[in-house]
Amino acid sequence: SNCDLAICDFGLARGVEKDPNMMTEYVVTRWYRAPELLCENSTYGWEVDIWSLGCIFAELLGRHPFLQGKSPMNQLKLIIKLLGPQRGDALNCIQKQSARDVVAKLNFGDPIPLSKLFPDASPNALDLLSRMLVFDASKRISVDEALCHPFLAALTRANPHFPITTPIDFHFEKRYGNNVPLEVLRILFLREAAYYPVGSHAPHPTAHHVPSAKNSAEETKEPSL
Repeated sequence: SNCDLAICDFGLARGVEKDPNMMTEYVVTRWYRAPELLCENSTYGWEVDIWSLGCIFAELLGRHPFLQGKSPMNQLKLIIKLLGPQRGDALNCIQKQSARDVVAKLNFGDPIPLSKLFPDASPNALDLLSRMLVFDASKRISVDEALCHPFLAALTRANPHFPITTPIDFHFEKRYGNNVPLEVLRILFLREAAYYPVGSHAPHPTAHHVPSAKNSAEETKEPSL
């Protein structure tokens, strides 16, 4: 409730602007994979993160993993079982005709009401979840809309930094191009480790006292990778 959040294990996540070549070809962690990724779309956008957040939100409501697919196809079937058959415009987010044909044939009956899965959740929580877990990526709730949703409104109204109007600058990721020198990479890891010491939520007061890249070869006597 105080908006403190610890985020770890970014995996293949990265900050991107408008460069499609930076996108991950194969997004792992199947249980949180959006339908358009399961259908092997070659391009995608921020909507995949909304889907993943919806799966995590469902875990918080139910206290256990939500859609535990055993394979990409099984994961897609679990989604269809949850949301019901997908027809017409709902298939527009799928780029491959063959994948659209497969999804159009999947029918496991009516969608499962979220209120049945999460009987103790508030109406606002269920409404937000239903807007995040939408098969058609273009119809999913946006980040700003989600933050302004009644379920989260009390928190965002109390946050003096909301809404964020300045875009995040990811140019630091391009500082060394595509090939970061091993010695520089070691120093970057050391700097991160010093900045966030174990057992503390605040940066270490001596975090700036880290070896420089100039002296890294002498101070990191590790085997070459």
